[in-house]
Amino acid sequence: MLSLGLDYLFLVLYPALIATGLVLMTSKLTGTLTAINKMVIFSCVVISLCDAIENYALIQIILSQAENSNGMIAAIFASIKFALLGIAVLWLLFVALRYWFFSKE
Repeated sequence: MLSLGLDYLFLVLYPALIATGLVLMTSKLTGTLTAINKMVIFSCVVISLCDAIENYALIQIILSQAENSNGMIAAIFASIKFALLGIAVLWLLFVALRYWFFSKE
């Protein structure tokens, strides 16, 4: 139970770290890449919201003995969170490597 409570501390930190990296790289992008970057930055907010809903559902599972739909809710939002997180991390890696290899310095 305590670990789920501590997870609330981190649900803002890791998406914020990814979003900050992407914001810092925005000036290095042009055209369509900038638009994609903005969508991925917005997805970091969605990642936090999905993580919060997942944690709430998991806490409700622990607190209640009755069978309910909290397990399904947690699974759905965890799936969305990890899919978006994977996309965000891969995009950050792509943008960083693109800058690293193609910078004109």
